Amino acid sequence: MYRCIVKEGDDGDYKQVTLKVTAPYTPVKKSTMKTGQDEVELSCESQGFPSAQVIWSDGQNTNLTESSISTTRSTDEDLFHIISKLMVKRDLVNNYTCSFLVKGEIRETVTFSIPDDLLPHSSAQHVWIVAVVLVLLAIVFICVILHWRKNGQKNRRNESSQCAFLFPHSSSATTDSLLTVNENRSQACDINSEETAEKSLRSALIQQYSELDTSAEMNSRLASYALLSKEGRSLNISSILPDKKEMILLLGEPGCGKTSVAQILSSCWAERTATDPFNIRRLQLVFQVDCSRAKGDFFQAIKSSVSYEKPLDVSELRETLLGSRDCLLILDGYEEGNKDLDETLECFLRERQTCRVLITSHPGKCPALEKNVRTVLQLVQKPESSGS
Repeated sequence: MYRCIVKEGDDGDYKQVTLKVTAPYTPVKKSTMKTGQDEVELSCESQGFPSAQVIWSDGQNTNLTESSISTTRSTDEDLFHIISKLMVKRDLVNNYTCSFLVKGEIRETVTFSIPDDLLPHSSAQHVWIVAVVLVLLAIVFICVILHWRKNGQKNRRNESSQCAFLFPHSSSATTDSLLTVNENRSQACDINSEETAEKSLRSALIQQYSELDTSAEMNSRLASYALLSKEGRSLNISSILPDKKEMILLLGEPGCGKTSVAQILSSCWAERTATDPFNIRRLQLVFQVDCSRAKGDFFQAIKSSVSYEKPLDVSELRETLLGSRDCLLILDGYEEGNKDLDETLECFLRERQTCRVLITSHPGKCPALEKNVRTVLQLVQKPESSGS
């Protein structure tokens, strides 16, 4: 209240004015902070003039003010800066409202939605940590790329020198010029290397299967066997060779001649015999595996079955069998029950592109294959012939 007094002699007069000062409260700043596994602290903050009362309520309009803690301080502008906090359960789905009342009137209000407002807390420190990690990863990635390119150039120089014989007219060129004149030269070297490796493997398999102890009278031996379909219909013995990507399960009692037929197939492909009743010599490769001696997974078993001058690379063997080469895989005496072999064989049968597969077994030893294989044949000895 301000009073103005005017005196004139003994007389005087005055006027007084009552001044009411207010400052609107700023929009409420809200924040949440996890204080434990099952509690969260809600905080609302504002400032203005005159002093305000902070009221808390939930979604059911229950007054929660008594559970809150409010602090008030004066600012340099003589405003009232008020912070009010309320602890609630974080696992309860509810809304909480914080209201600033001045002389019974709501001036500012804000609402918390739990648990929607409980967003992951991020700080400048966390941002810096993430940034540093990303920079380090980028540096490592660049170093790996540079190292890879450096090794790639060395390998290409070595390949160009190894393949120089493919380009006799470029004999006077330097190693660097060989790398840049035509990129197809490196590809030609790779193709030539693959063909050489396949020819070497084919020669080793031919030599191995040529030594099989099969009868010189192959036609006579084949005539002693009867090949039957699953329904018991008689088939030509040549039907035992699968088509491309086909799998045949050949069943027969012990001693009926399954192993002998498998050896005849391999020996016939190796050109030990004069005739080719199966038309098998057109195939690029033939692998015969004795499953009764198999150890390890599918590809390890094949690797162990090949007599080669140097150890076979399993990855190259995998690429050969899964690729587009027309080859035959004979699994002789296979029985389900070897977990490693069964699982890797199942993957191979599913992923192969072209490979033909012939599996021999005893009845009842491969129930899963018998159920799922489309072509199941039976081999029996003809009554008039002796056992093999």
